[in-house]
Amino acid sequence: MSKEVYNWLVKEGDLVIFKSGDHLHVSLNNCNEGKCLLTKMDTIEIIGVFTKIAQEIWESEGYIKKPYLKNLFTERQGNYSWDIDGTELAIGPAKESEEIQIAYDGNNELNIEINYAVEMIQIMQFLIKDKGN
Repeated sequence: MSKEVYNWLVKEGDLVIFKSGDHLHVSLNNCNEGKCLLTKMDTIEIIGVFTKIAQEIWESEGYIKKPYLKNLFTERQGNYSWDIDGTELAIGPAKESEEIQIAYDGNNELNIEINYAVEMIQIMQFLIKDKGN
């Protein structure tokens, strides 16, 4: 079976997303100072890819489901961040525009566990709902 690789050119930067074992692999490339900007449509499409891959992993034979016991994110002033293997990944509204911003401090390539991915999906859904339309 071939590996599906999703490559999105977003408003500012590009994201490469694919399944890597029991994780979602996400690369944030060509971002301005570690910050990628996503339009509402970009965000909706990224949510769809995250959901598809997370579901494939969750339903795969042999996947050991980890209990979700508490929030994995930290919220500060409307921005949500996670520490993933020493890299801080943050999702929130862009300060000077209507876009969603994904920022990282550390490695631009991340392997994201399912519980983290589910939180990210929910937060992106909340952020685009908050934008209206």
